[in-house]
Amino acid sequence: MQRNLFCHALMILLWGVIGLRTGNLLADDPVSVRRFALITGANSGGSERIVLRYAESDARAFAGVLHEIGGVHKQDELLILESSRDALLDGLHRMRLRLAQAADRQTRLELIFYYSGHSDERGLLLGEDILTFAELKQELNGLPALVKIGILDSCASGAMVRLKGGHRTAPFLIDDSTEVRGYAFLTSSSADENAQESERIGASYFTHYLISGMRGAADNNRDGRVTLNESYAYAFDETLNRTVASRGGAQHPNYDFQLAGAGDLVLTDLRSTDAVIALAPGLVGRVFVRDMNGRLVAEINKTTQRKVQIALPRGRYNVSVETGGELRSGIVRLQPGAETEVSGLQLTVVEKKGSAGSKGTGGFGDDVIRRKFAATVFANVSTNPPGKVENRLAANVIGSGYSLRGGELGLVRNKRDYSVRGIQHALLMNQTLHLRGIQLGALNVASGEVTGAQLGFINRAGHFEKGVQMGVFNATNEKSDAYQLGVINYMPDGQLSFVAWTTDTALFNFGVKLGGRHTYSKFTVGTRAYSEENWVSLGYGFGFHFELANVPLWLEPDVTFNWLMGNWRDMDNGDFLFRQNLAFGVRLYNSFSFFVGPLINFLLSENRSTVAVAPALKKGRTSEYNYEISPGFFAGFQIEPRMGRFNTWKGNLDD
Repeated sequence: MQRNLFCHALMILLWGVIGLRTGNLLADDPVSVRRFALITGANSGGSERIVLRYAESDARAFAGVLHEIGGVHKQDELLILESSRDALLDGLHRMRLRLAQAADRQTRLELIFYYSGHSDERGLLLGEDILTFAELKQELNGLPALVKIGILDSCASGAMVRLKGGHRTAPFLIDDSTEVRGYAFLTSSSADENAQESERIGASYFTHYLISGMRGAADNNRDGRVTLNESYAYAFDETLNRTVASRGGAQHPNYDFQLAGAGDLVLTDLRSTDAVIALAPGLVGRVFVRDMNGRLVAEINKTTQRKVQIALPRGRYNVSVETGGELRSGIVRLQPGAETEVSGLQLTVVEKKGSAGSKGTGGFGDDVIRRKFAATVFANVSTNPPGKVENRLAANVIGSGYSLRGGELGLVRNKRDYSVRGIQHALLMNQTLHLRGIQLGALNVASGEVTGAQLGFINRAGHFEKGVQMGVFNATNEKSDAYQLGVINYMPDGQLSFVAWTTDTALFNFGVKLGGRHTYSKFTVGTRAYSEENWVSLGYGFGFHFELANVPLWLEPDVTFNWLMGNWRDMDNGDFLFRQNLAFGVRLYNSFSFFVGPLINFLLSENRSTVAVAPALKKGRTSEYNYEISPGFFAGFQIEPRMGRFNTWKGNLDD
């Protein structure tokens, strides 16, 4: 079916089947709950459809809230991005095996299935392939879980409800004491409606409001728990209200319940969160909570005089409240394990700005002009017309535009206000909000979502989903996943470690490691201090960090370049010592690690003939320098401040 608007919808499918208790399972036997999640997102729905912007980020956001307060541990989740039909079927197969292995009479297994991407009235559109709704139902039915919650974020979602023509029944949420049989489907729109996403919120409407509800906005009875019923009702009302005047038209979420029984299924528990924003009773209006990347993580229409709690990870957030024609805003820092109250007195009046767009446009609807080629001297001297312009190819002196899907070459600067999918190359500076591709220039800036590469002298990114930064100085915002290859690498929640160690060649060594999840830079100072031939050294190193999930063990190979000097006053007459290290570490008490490992020394010196204690592997002299290659060892410890470290060990609070 040909669509004039950009399709992106959200459908929630609930399929819950609970078997009767067997005769040999006593009523007072303890029963635990283990929740699994299969989450997939696909921006591409085939060559005939526009690539979505927020399908994958919606999937990651939903996975995030399940980890934080939804009871899903990382080892019980499968996250598949840019999903194909084969990849999704393989994920369903792997989830079936995991559930079968976890089966236990004393454990109730629950499954949450989430899909964000394209679909039509037939099924899920995954690239050039399709997985029909009938096939999806069959696959879900075959998964050995007692409770199944399915969430599909896709177009024409009402078609799945229409497959069996169901009807609405009594409440469908389940607790341990309730026996429920049957299934339920929830959809974000009817079979002939286009669902929408928003450039303003950076997500699909329904997913955004569903997650806001799960974080606490939907907790109507203020018991600190959000049920599936509360979340759906909140998302239904907010989605309908916010789309009624949009270009794509109002969305009418629908559902088909075939259930017998009543109960309550808790979707999220606000009491298990890392930190809480508490909106004070006197604070009334539409509340927007954004992280330091500028992403809208929660939106609440607070009309009640009661306190409202919003569960979020620790960190800094911008809280804005819109009341009538006034907008008030302020920065709030959430501390771990604490509730931080926000009142109107903490917020200051700011000038209102920003606009919303429908998913059908997403910033690329009727108000966006497409031009295959543009030549720009500077903003007002360009072949591009005024307004939001998307180009395929561009040549610029000082370039300016809205979006790029292709490539552009700039002499001084390339700038795109919204997004780049392709290549930006400038002698001086490249700048955009979202990047999916490559920036190549002296200074590269992409302050939003980034997937790809930044190659330059200075690279600055917002949320780096995956890819590489290569330059002298590389920096990203929190929770980024870039490989940073540079002299100085910085990530707010990355590595900042203070290290002390000893080697067979130098008794005292101290250093600082600075970097992200995967790579780090190391700055060192050391002294031999145990023989007549003493020296001091300054060094720089670069390494890779690998850490096992669920256990406090890590591995770091790195190389360090050291300048050896007889004393601090004789820096000009130094020797070169190159070290290849392999550190095996164990983390204790969350922020303290011991490590040990082998190393290889390579000495190049005009005067010294050896630095090694162990026998040299090879040594000799060139026309000007002595050289030596020798084995060695090292051991030490490091301290990782809570405000500046990254690791994946479950014993730590940081994700």
